[in-house]
Amino acid sequence: MSDLRTAAQQALKSLRGYRREISCEQSCDAERALEAALGQPEQEPVAWMVYTQDGKSVCVTDNPADFIEWRSFPLYTHPPRREPLTVTELQQALIAVDLVDQDAIDDPEGYDGGWHLGQIDALHKRLTERNA
Repeated sequence: MSDLRTAAQQALKSLRGYRREISCEQSCDAERALEAALGQPEQEPVAWMVYTQDGKSVCVTDNPADFIEWRSFPLYTHPPRREPLTVTELQQALIAVDLVDQDAIDDPEGYDGGWHLGQIDALHKRLTERNA
């Protein structure tokens, strides 16, 4: 199990116990997103690189159990490209972890003159550029 998957499971468990501090809607949205992500199958290796202790012999196999005396390293295909978050998804995530107040989204001009929305838009732009 990957570290990311373990962390997501811990976050989901923690979130279920943390409901009294955030709105039920925010908690349920985050819970559904985590459950959907955890419901996707974890990527399996397409092959294994096996090698001797001294590193002098190396080969690729689909069954590392055939090489009991050798060390093995899983090989994966490139993961599919993830779609970047939408601005709304980013806003919901920032609200869920208490980095942004819901009022800053609902009434941006009255809350802070739109500063938070500007910061969220800038963050969204950087994330989109990084994933391009």
